[in-house]
Amino acid sequence: AIGVPLGTWLGGEAGWRATLWMVTGLGVVGLAWVAAVVPEVRMPASGRLRERFAPLAERPVLAVLATQLLMFAAGFTAYTYIGSLFDLPLTAVLWAWGLGGVAGNQLGGRLTDLYGPRRMIIVGLAASTVFLALIPVANLALPVALVWAFLWGALGWLVAPAQQFRTVAAVPDNVPIGLGLLSSAQYLGLFVAGLAGGAALDWFGRTGVTVVATAFGLTALVVTLVTYRPARTPVPVA
Repeated sequence: AIGVPLGTWLGGEAGWRATLWMVTGLGVVGLAWVAAVVPEVRMPASGRLRERFAPLAERPVLAVLATQLLMFAAGFTAYTYIGSLFDLPLTAVLWAWGLGGVAGNQLGGRLTDLYGPRRMIIVGLAASTVFLALIPVANLALPVALVWAFLWGALGWLVAPAQQFRTVAAVPDNVPIGLGLLSSAQYLGLFVAGLAGGAALDWFGRTGVTVVATAFGLTALVVTLVTYRPARTPVPVA
């Protein structure tokens, strides 16, 4: 949330090498901090490689991973090529998006506890898809773009805690592996976003990127509605 806008600004001011040196320095600081304050944690071995992929045979797990992949494909199809979508100062837009992401992550856990993961995932997906479709509107003026970026970041990252909750519920006896698969689906979504967004930009320009990103978002919403049904309340027998 903070690194991309900071790196973009630093690269523009001092060159791309400065950004890479900043990343290196932060990595060294992070390593030292972990070594100093994080206690050693040992977890039971997960067994053979085959057992680690066993959750992929379960439909609820596949449904969670499909939502995660499509959700990140949607958001990062636009985010990866955001420099080609805006004619406005990019660093300011990225800062607004990053701050919105921090706020969404913080609120997402609390709202998931209050309203349940299904509602938060559906609301977040629907709202962030609408904001993807509004990219041309956001490009009209910087104040509009800043408000748009903050809300898009907040609504997009609002879903993350709910997806983790959903994963834990799907594989309660194998949570570390479930969360690992969730992260893998996320990064596969980033891979798909890079390919799809690049192809759309080459063939159809910025309008193509917006259309593809919105289409991914709509697909994620439909898949979630079909596969993530509300829990049934048992009917008491008189």
